[in-house]
Amino acid sequence: MAGGRIALGLQLVFLDRFALGTLLFLVALGPVARWVYPSLLVGVVTLDARGVVFVTWLSLLAAWTAMISTRIVLEYANERFRVPLRAPSWLERNQVLLFGLTTVPLLATLLASTDEPLPVAGLAVSAGALLALATLLVATLVRERLTDPATAPPNFLMTTDLPMIRRARDKPVPRSRVLGLLHDLARALLRRLGPGYVDEHQEPLAGHLLSLTFFACFLAVYTFGYFAFTPERGPEPVPALAFVMLVLIGGSWFLSGLAFFFDRYRVPVLTLLVAGSFAISYAFDSDYYYHRLTRADPALPAGQRVERLRSLVTTWQKKNAPIMTVIAANGGGIQAAAWTARALVEIQRQCPAFAPSVFLVSAVSGGSVGAMYFVDRYAAVGFPPDPSVLDRILEAAETSSLDEAGWGLAYPDLLRAFLPFAVYPNTIDRAWSLERAWARGLEMGGRPPSTMRDWAAGIEAGWRPIPVFNATIVETGERFLISPVDLPDGWGRVFSTIYPHDTLDVVTAARLSATFPYVTPIARRDRGRTDFHIADGGYFDNFGVATALQALRDVGPMYQALGGRKIVLVELRSAAEPSLGDPRSHRGWFFQTFGPILTLLNVRAGAQRFRNDVEVADFAAAHRAQDTFERLVFKVAKDGPLSWKLTEGDKRALRREWLAPENQQELRRLTSLLGCSS
Repeated sequence: MAGGRIALGLQLVFLDRFALGTLLFLVALGPVARWVYPSLLVGVVTLDARGVVFVTWLSLLAAWTAMISTRIVLEYANERFRVPLRAPSWLERNQVLLFGLTTVPLLATLLASTDEPLPVAGLAVSAGALLALATLLVATLVRERLTDPATAPPNFLMTTDLPMIRRARDKPVPRSRVLGLLHDLARALLRRLGPGYVDEHQEPLAGHLLSLTFFACFLAVYTFGYFAFTPERGPEPVPALAFVMLVLIGGSWFLSGLAFFFDRYRVPVLTLLVAGSFAISYAFDSDYYYHRLTRADPALPAGQRVERLRSLVTTWQKKNAPIMTVIAANGGGIQAAAWTARALVEIQRQCPAFAPSVFLVSAVSGGSVGAMYFVDRYAAVGFPPDPSVLDRILEAAETSSLDEAGWGLAYPDLLRAFLPFAVYPNTIDRAWSLERAWARGLEMGGRPPSTMRDWAAGIEAGWRPIPVFNATIVETGERFLISPVDLPDGWGRVFSTIYPHDTLDVVTAARLSATFPYVTPIARRDRGRTDFHIADGGYFDNFGVATALQALRDVGPMYQALGGRKIVLVELRSAAEPSLGDPRSHRGWFFQTFGPILTLLNVRAGAQRFRNDVEVADFAAAHRAQDTFERLVFKVAKDGPLSWKLTEGDKRALRREWLAPENQQELRRLTSLLGCSS
């Protein structure tokens, strides 16, 4: 007897595997995000009151999606698979509550993570729960109106005991209305799917009618979200986690439905799905692309670029201080963007001579985003002295864009995996969504976001520094440099050399540099299906120092020949220095399976840091006799989030990091070099 129950239990687990997987995801998501991988995921579960409402609503719907799928398996497994399963009475009575309880760990995590007062957050959870119950009730009412009371007993949901549902059920199925048409369509479809979908009278079984109704409600909400919440309409009002819940609901429905049909024929669902998606990806163009612009004039030939660089140095030196500053901003998600912006803004607050002294900014990944906002604010009349301009730079760099990425994941990226021909234009994806969010930080006084062509004019005139956005070519692993200036080819693979007739929006250049693994897709040029793909600059050098030193080797002699006094390299490091910490010697044998991969991941930053320190030391030694070089490093002591969202606590932590004695000492050194009072 016990063996038989165990066998039935294992069969239930298999037949209901996707619904159970949904429940497991709901149970684990909150604790994992908050306590296991906080650097990547804590921003996902840190929401305001509106976000808590959305996530509570959709997470409960995801749980009840799994509930309906489980009940379908329990009720109809005997007819479909000849497996004698049956729902116990206690489950029928309490299923809405029991399945809803699987969201408790997630909702508790939301309450623990939000910056809202606990009463406000509690009200938000209550509002989301009521909205979810209302959605379930509407779906149930529609299901009951489609069910023939003479042939299908009301044994599927315990909510059929409610008076309003009984009244809906007692009415005959409508024949000349929209619901009658829907009933006829459902019956025609389900009759063709074989046993387990219709009863002995060939009428649709109540569970499948509810499933179809619920799925129709989901499709309506999903379609509405595509148009209502596109990043082009403004700041995203829906949190990224809500979009994850939408994908979870749709995936649970789709996979559970496929399993119920194909398990009868022993066809593996995931294999079928992966093979189908793989075939579609080759039958249709499902690659990722970035948008390009056309240059008015083609790029300079390679032989003229060094002389053009010399001309730029000459023009800049005539307009600016006798000290040349080169910035190297490292990568690391939104923390790198915020740290880069904070360092540049706070230095400028203390020393207005700083902005004119900056000749070049070598930025990587998140540092490219922070540097973008600072470089964009330069003007022909000088860097704006208005403190509010500096405040807006910092605000833009600290503003979350994770929710926009969530929209891109739930819509164009999901469609690209299964219906790539439905994505138009082909540059729309989660990276495009990030660009729209970043572009809002560049809009100022009605002025549209800048292009690289716009920036080039200020560089030619000598009042804007040269930005270099560092990226990596996927197919070769080479450094890929994007700049408004036609850089010498000796610096690396240069965008303007490979694409002499193309240029980019500033946000697109920053996005290519900040192609954070898996958060942003690697992409190739639109209308260039044979072009290579661009990945995050951190793969090659996550510190921006390699490009900065290459610039100093070429530009330094030119600058000093014109009478320049000193070159200052300012490094902005947003990640903590490595330490041995706890060796965790009790890993066990399983550690051997992923230890080599972990080593590869960790050695990247370690090797880059060591190489950069050696090269900077060599460069400093060559200039020590003339006392013409200084190196300053502004760094944080603690790692922060690697995603594109900062919590209020993260922002406060960065403010404290800036006030750390080591950074303030470096600030005093820099302001002294620039001739500003500390």
